[in-house]
Amino acid sequence: MTIEEAVVKSAEKLTIFNVKEALFCNVYEESAWWFIELIKPYKPIKERVKKLNMDIVSIGFPKSQLPAIPEIAIAKLHLKCRLEHRFSRA
Repeated sequence: MTIEEAVVKSAEKLTIFNVKEALFCNVYEESAWWFIELIKPYKPIKERVKKLNMDIVSIGFPKSQLPAIPEIAIAKLHLKCRLEHRFSRA
């Protein structure tokens, strides 16, 4: 997947798309914000992409962390749902 495709697809709700490049994976735009919120709080970077003629937000992480991401997401999302359910009942 290219950066352009990832930026377009990042508009989909609650979906995270990553672009694998060499030893790292990059996540762009809305996907980056979902990643930060639901998986791991990386520091986002704003950069200019000349090909798209726009500024985009991205994060990057080592490919070695890719296998652990589904487990982290499930655990955090489960905890978040439990907390929201508990507070919404009060």
